[in-house]
Amino acid sequence: MINEFHEDRRQCTDLINAFAYYVDHRLFSDAVSLFSEGGSFIRPDGVKKGHTEIASLWEGRPETVVTRHLVGAPFFLSATGTEAESVTQCTIYQAEGDGKAPPAVKGPIGVAEFHDHFVKTPGGWKFSRREVTPAIIQSP
Repeated sequence: MINEFHEDRRQCTDLINAFAYYVDHRLFSDAVSLFSEGGSFIRPDGVKKGHTEIASLWEGRPETVVTRHLVGAPFFLSATGTEAESVTQCTIYQAEGDGKAPPAVKGPIGVAEFHDHFVKTPGGWKFSRREVTPAIIQSP
């Protein structure tokens, strides 16, 4: 049972890291696939539910936008055999680039918390709910 508990947490942690990687490398459909069919993604600018709505978040994102999400280790609030909850700190960088050289950045645009609820599906662990809560934002 303990080994299964640790394996479940590892798989949920892998989802958190995969999401950051996929978004930062513009693999948006892969990021969407990390959510359950009816999963929701809640950000300060609104709520998206289901794969189609979540995918719409990145439609039309200019190729010049470069992001990096530096995520910390998740803190698990609960974990059962079929559901888990965690909070993860994330420092977010964003810059404009030309694709030829790394873009210059003055600092992070903010620090946020990802409040995640995971569900174990026949296809493995998925986000059933992911909420981004800003903790510190860059001043204008």
